[in-house]
Amino acid sequence: AAASKPATGLPSLSANAWAATLTSMAERRDVRIWPLAGSMLVAGTAIGIVLPLMPMLVNEIGLSPAQYGQVISAFGFAKLLGNVPTAVLVSTHGRVPLMTWGLSSIGVAYLAIGAATTLPHLLGARLLSGLGVSALLAGAMTAVADISTPLNRSRMMAPFMTAFSAGTVVGPALGGWLAGAIGVGPAVCCVGGVFFFNAMVTRFVMVETMPQPPPQPPSSQPPSPHDLPSGSPPAPSMRAAGVHGGNTEGGGAAARGAGAGWGRGVYVAVRETLSQWRPVLAHPELRAVVTLHSAYWACMAGANMTLLP
Repeated sequence: AAASKPATGLPSLSANAWAATLTSMAERRDVRIWPLAGSMLVAGTAIGIVLPLMPMLVNEIGLSPAQYGQVISAFGFAKLLGNVPTAVLVSTHGRVPLMTWGLSSIGVAYLAIGAATTLPHLLGARLLSGLGVSALLAGAMTAVADISTPLNRSRMMAPFMTAFSAGTVVGPALGGWLAGAIGVGPAVCCVGGVFFFNAMVTRFVMVETMPQPPPQPPSSQPPSPHDLPSGSPPAPSMRAAGVHGGNTEGGGAAARGAGAGWGRGVYVAVRETLSQWRPVLAHPELRAVVTLHSAYWACMAGANMTLLP
């Protein structure tokens, strides 16, 4: 584009200036990241508070070291199983609902952990907390991806991850102080209350970032049965959609189809995830990185999270 004024007399913009302006806009940090970072700060602090409390709680219940290992593994097991289903739900129901559900589930789980007196009770609460964390992270990470661009993604992820890490640093010290001040069970219940508060803030303060599909033209909508003349058979498009006048069987079929569609969506997502991992594991260098990373977390979970406490 020429830099001189066109015949209309309006100022023109060169191609380089246009590209520089777009690049500058794409590199800016979206202000919507700060509520997400604040939510992660509270969540990281609450999770960190529980870390020094779990060994004390298990000791009060009277569990063996092997049973304590089961309690620690239950969280990771539930999170592993919940990753793909929550990813499917976050793409169909939105980011804020999944984050709210995840935070509320963690709150319920921690209230149950604080009141636990038996191993099955504690295992069930830890399983629920793992599912809640998978929903929380699926919604939060997808929201960050929605409001970021390839040029500012690192700037968007930095406050998000820093806030969560800062919470996990501050949380254990605060947890130890709470345990000495009010006791282990009440301290864990206080953490549950913090998660409920965080869920309310997320529900009413967070802005939904899920892209909305474009509106369909009115002509694409099938006519209502009430719009047809009396005695007229439904149109083929209406029969395909399950509309049969006063017959409610089509609605039930649609509801059953929605449930089956969600299950099929989870199945397809699992297959896609496995298919994406195959080429990664086929590469020798990437396979070595994945193996080392897995070994690190196995040692971390076995030693630092189980034997050390």
